[in-house]
Amino acid sequence: MNYARIKINFYKNQHRKRSGAGFTLVELLVSISILMIMSSMVLVNYNISGRNSALLLEAYKFAGDARRAQNMAMGSFELESTGTIPQGGWGIYIPDTADDNIYYIYADMNGNEDYDSGTDVIFQTVALENNIVFTGASVNNSIVFLPPDPRAFINGKNAGETSVDSEITIVFSGAAGTKDVYLNDLGLIDIEN
Repeated sequence: MNYARIKINFYKNQHRKRSGAGFTLVELLVSISILMIMSSMVLVNYNISGRNSALLLEAYKFAGDARRAQNMAMGSFELESTGTIPQGGWGIYIPDTADDNIYYIYADMNGNEDYDSGTDVIFQTVALENNIVFTGASVNNSIVFLPPDPRAFINGKNAGETSVDSEITIVFSGAAGTKDVYLNDLGLIDIEN
Protein backbone atom coordinates (compact mmCIF):
# COMPACT_ATOMS: atom_id res chain seq x y z
CA MET A 1 0.00 0.00 0.00
CA ASN A 2 2.70 2.34 0.83
CA TYR A 3 4.18 1.70 -2.55
CA ALA A 4 0.92 2.63 -4.35
CA ARG A 5 0.53 5.79 -2.34
CA ILE A 6 4.04 6.97 -3.26
CA LYS A 7 3.41 6.23 -6.89
CA ILE A 8 0.18 8.27 -6.92
CA ASN A 9 1.85 11.20 -5.16
CA PHE A 10 4.71 11.06 -7.66
CA TYR A 11 2.31 11.35 -10.63
CA LYS A 12 0.42 14.22 -9.00
CA ASN A 13 3.65 16.20 -8.56
CA GLN A 14 4.71 15.50 -12.13
CA HIS A 15 1.38 16.73 -13.44
CA ARG A 16 1.71 20.02 -11.53
CA LYS A 17 5.19 20.64 -12.87
CA ARG A 18 4.16 20.10 -16.49
CA SER A 19 1.12 22.36 -16.46
CA GLY A 20 2.97 25.60 -15.61
CA ALA A 21 6.38 24.92 -17.09
CA GLY A 22 6.10 26.06 -20.74
CA PHE A 23 4.27 27.81 -23.54
CA THR A 24 1.62 26.36 -25.76
CA LEU A 25 2.00 26.31 -29.50
CA VAL A 26 -0.69 28.99 -29.90
CA GLU A 27 1.14 31.33 -27.53
CA LEU A 28 4.39 30.90 -29.44
CA LEU A 29 2.70 31.55 -32.80
CA VAL A 30 1.00 34.70 -31.51
CA SER A 31 4.29 36.00 -30.09
CA ILE A 32 6.17 35.34 -33.31
CA SER A 33 3.49 36.99 -35.45
CA ILE A 34 3.50 40.11 -33.23
CA LEU A 35 7.30 40.33 -33.56
CA MET A 36 7.08 39.97 -37.34
CA ILE A 37 4.47 42.72 -37.64
CA MET A 38 6.50 45.09 -35.46
CA SER A 39 9.73 44.43 -37.37
CA SER A 40 8.02 45.06 -40.72
CA MET A 41 6.72 48.40 -39.42
CA VAL A 42 10.22 49.38 -38.34
CA LEU A 43 11.68 48.50 -41.74
CA VAL A 44 9.04 50.49 -43.63
CA ASN A 45 9.55 53.55 -41.41
CA TYR A 46 13.33 53.21 -41.75
CA ASN A 47 13.11 53.51 -45.56
CA ILE A 48 10.76 56.50 -45.34
CA SER A 49 12.95 58.28 -42.82
CA GLY A 50 15.98 57.71 -45.05
CA ARG A 51 14.24 59.46 -47.95
CA ASN A 52 13.10 62.30 -45.66
CA SER A 53 16.67 62.76 -44.42
CA ALA A 54 18.03 62.91 -47.97
CA LEU A 55 15.50 65.60 -48.90
CA LEU A 56 16.22 67.59 -45.75
CA LEU A 57 19.98 67.24 -46.30
CA GLU A 58 19.76 68.71 -49.82
CA ALA A 59 17.60 71.62 -48.62
CA TYR A 60 20.09 72.41 -45.85
CA LYS A 61 22.98 72.09 -48.31
CA PHE A 62 21.34 74.63 -50.63
CA ALA A 63 20.57 77.01 -47.74
CA GLY A 64 24.17 76.63 -46.56
CA ASP A 65 25.48 77.46 -50.03
CA ALA A 66 23.17 80.49 -50.19
CA ARG A 67 24.59 81.65 -46.85
CA ARG A 68 28.06 80.96 -48.17
CA ALA A 69 27.44 83.21 -51.20
CA GLN A 70 26.01 85.83 -48.84
CA ASN A 71 29.12 85.64 -46.62
CA MET A 72 31.40 85.83 -49.64
CA ALA A 73 29.64 89.05 -50.68
CA MET A 74 29.71 90.51 -47.17
CA GLY A 75 33.39 89.63 -46.74
CA SER A 76 34.35 91.03 -50.16
CA PHE A 77 35.74 87.66 -51.22
CA GLU A 78 38.07 87.92 -54.21
CA LEU A 79 37.63 85.73 -57.25
CA GLU A 80 40.83 83.65 -57.43
CA SER A 81 41.06 83.55 -61.22
CA THR A 82 41.06 87.36 -61.58
CA GLY A 83 42.13 88.51 -58.12
CA THR A 84 39.28 91.03 -58.07
CA ILE A 85 36.17 91.48 -55.99
CA PRO A 86 33.08 90.97 -58.18
CA GLN A 87 31.35 94.28 -58.91
CA GLY A 88 27.88 92.82 -58.38
CA GLY A 89 28.61 90.55 -55.43
CA TRP A 90 28.13 86.81 -55.21
CA GLY A 91 25.07 84.77 -56.01
CA ILE A 92 23.35 81.49 -56.72
CA TYR A 93 21.79 80.61 -60.05
CA ILE A 94 19.43 77.67 -60.66
CA PRO A 95 19.51 76.93 -64.40
CA ASP A 96 16.68 75.34 -66.34
CA THR A 97 18.35 72.05 -67.27
CA ALA A 98 17.00 68.73 -68.43
CA ASP A 99 17.20 67.08 -65.01
CA ASP A 100 16.85 70.22 -62.80
CA ASN A 101 19.33 69.05 -60.21
CA ILE A 102 22.23 71.54 -60.36
CA TYR A 103 22.89 75.10 -59.27
CA TYR A 104 25.84 77.49 -59.52
CA ILE A 105 27.57 79.70 -57.02
CA TYR A 106 28.79 82.55 -59.19
CA ALA A 107 30.48 85.95 -59.20
CA ASP A 108 28.40 88.77 -60.72
CA MET A 109 31.16 90.48 -62.69
CA ASN A 110 29.09 93.11 -64.55
CA GLY A 111 27.05 94.31 -61.57
CA ASN A 112 23.58 93.84 -63.06
CA GLU A 113 22.44 91.69 -60.10
CA ASP A 114 21.43 88.82 -62.38
CA TYR A 115 23.22 85.83 -63.88
CA ASP A 116 24.70 86.32 -67.37
CA SER A 117 26.30 83.22 -68.84
CA GLY A 118 28.81 85.12 -70.96
CA THR A 119 30.01 87.62 -68.36
CA ASP A 120 29.61 86.13 -64.90
CA VAL A 121 32.07 83.57 -63.58
CA ILE A 122 30.87 80.27 -62.12
CA PHE A 123 32.73 79.67 -58.87
CA GLN A 124 31.26 76.23 -58.14
CA THR A 125 28.73 73.87 -59.70
CA VAL A 126 26.73 71.91 -57.13
CA ALA A 127 24.65 68.86 -58.01
CA LEU A 128 21.75 67.65 -55.92
CA GLU A 129 22.00 63.98 -54.96
CA ASN A 130 19.60 61.12 -54.14
CA ASN A 131 17.19 61.91 -57.02
CA ILE A 132 16.28 65.29 -55.50
CA VAL A 133 15.32 67.99 -58.05
CA PHE A 134 14.17 71.60 -58.14
CA THR A 135 10.49 71.83 -59.06
CA GLY A 136 8.09 74.35 -60.53
CA ALA A 137 9.10 78.00 -60.46
CA SER A 138 12.36 77.18 -58.67
CA VAL A 139 14.32 76.83 -61.91
CA ASN A 140 15.84 79.71 -63.90
CA ASN A 141 16.23 81.94 -60.84
CA SER A 142 19.18 83.94 -59.61
CA ILE A 143 19.81 85.39 -56.17
CA VAL A 144 22.65 87.91 -55.78
CA PHE A 145 23.94 89.21 -52.45
CA LEU A 146 25.46 92.67 -52.33
CA PRO A 147 27.83 94.19 -49.79
CA PRO A 148 28.00 96.11 -47.48
CA ASP A 149 24.34 95.65 -46.47
CA PRO A 150 22.96 92.13 -46.52
CA ARG A 151 20.71 93.00 -49.47
CA ALA A 152 19.71 90.39 -51.99
CA PHE A 153 18.44 90.81 -55.52
CA ILE A 154 16.18 88.04 -56.71
CA ASN A 155 16.04 87.69 -60.51
CA GLY A 156 17.80 91.01 -61.13
CA LYS A 157 16.71 94.56 -60.40
CA ASN A 158 14.06 96.73 -61.94
CA ALA A 159 14.24 100.41 -62.97
CA GLY A 160 13.59 101.51 -59.38
CA GLU A 161 16.84 99.84 -58.27
CA THR A 162 14.93 97.29 -56.22
CA SER A 163 14.74 93.54 -56.56
CA VAL A 164 12.41 92.24 -59.27
CA ASP A 165 11.03 89.70 -56.80
CA SER A 166 10.92 90.52 -53.10
CA GLU A 167 10.92 86.86 -52.09
CA ILE A 168 11.31 83.41 -53.55
CA THR A 169 10.64 79.88 -52.39
CA ILE A 170 12.92 77.21 -53.80
CA VAL A 171 11.12 73.86 -53.78
CA PHE A 172 13.00 70.57 -53.62
CA SER A 173 11.18 67.43 -54.65
CA GLY A 174 12.06 63.82 -54.01
CA ALA A 175 10.54 60.45 -53.18
CA ALA A 176 9.67 61.65 -49.68
CA GLY A 177 7.76 64.76 -50.78
CA THR A 178 8.88 68.39 -50.94
CA LYS A 179 10.94 70.78 -48.86
CA ASP A 180 10.95 74.58 -49.25
CA VAL A 181 13.81 77.06 -48.83
CA TYR A 182 12.56 80.64 -48.45
CA LEU A 183 14.71 83.65 -49.40
CA ASN A 184 13.80 87.33 -49.41
CA ASP A 185 15.45 90.55 -50.58
CA LEU A 186 16.56 91.42 -47.04
CA GLY A 187 18.87 88.41 -47.00
CA LEU A 188 16.77 86.02 -44.93
CA ILE A 189 17.33 82.35 -45.77
CA ASP A 190 14.99 79.89 -44.05
CA ILE A 191 14.01 76.25 -44.46
CA GLU A 192 10.27 75.68 -44.20
CA ASN A 193 7.93 72.65 -43.75
